[in-house]
Amino acid sequence: MKGELLAAAASAEIFAWGRDAVLKLFRPEYAYAAHVEAERTRAVHAAGLPAPEVRDEVTLEGRPGIVLERIEGPTLLSELARGGAAVREVGVRLAEIHRALHAAAPASLPRALDTLRKSLAAADPGLREEALPIVDALPDGAATNHGDLHPGNVILSARGPVLVDWVNAHLAHPALDVARSLVLLRYQSSRRTRSAERLALRQALADTYLEAMLDAGHVSQAELGPSLAWASHALLHSGAVQDADVPALRALARPPQPG
Repeated sequence: MKGELLAAAASAEIFAWGRDAVLKLFRPEYAYAAHVEAERTRAVHAAGLPAPEVRDEVTLEGRPGIVLERIEGPTLLSELARGGAAVREVGVRLAEIHRALHAAAPASLPRALDTLRKSLAAADPGLREEALPIVDALPDGAATNHGDLHPGNVILSARGPVLVDWVNAHLAHPALDVARSLVLLRYQSSRRTRSAERLALRQALADTYLEAMLDAGHVSQAELGPSLAWASHALLHSGAVQDADVPALRALARPPQPG
């Protein structure tokens, strides 16, 4: 059943599974995420959103996995290899895809603010004291948020863009999703290399994406402020950030000031 290795990431490996499916096999330290991702992918697929169908949940070699419909096509990330104007085109396209997601009928998902407050209630008191003012300032809303949308999670299939990796999906204000994508595009990295060319590309992609969102009136700067604070705070505590980016993220993650 398990075929060739198609891709590998920090949380899971993707294998061929028969002729028209893939197996997302989670690494042991991420086993907790497998059923969550399966349930949320089912929810967004049932709502008619651009997600793969969940075929099954399995355990293989002691590791949990999800059998998903195989989506053929390149990722939006691969478009960056064309260089030149491709960075702007990818940023604009990602913004279009994201706006369409937020405008669609919402899926049956947990609300982000409820999840955040529940998580903070069980957190270390110091972290709770630091994070609660940021969460309290977040705008409320009920749009489907992907929670991890970047060009590598968009497959350009024959039926249109299909989004993968829905483990962080929630119902929330669109600004939370936009802010999350912005910090992912600009800052999230496990790479040790920091070439000037790569940093410039990431900044240009994030800038283009943000410009497209603001120009479309999809979110406002006022909504983005507290949302960026939360997204930056979360990334700082994830470990997936380079030391050189910590000062900028700390500046973004400052709680809102009274008045």
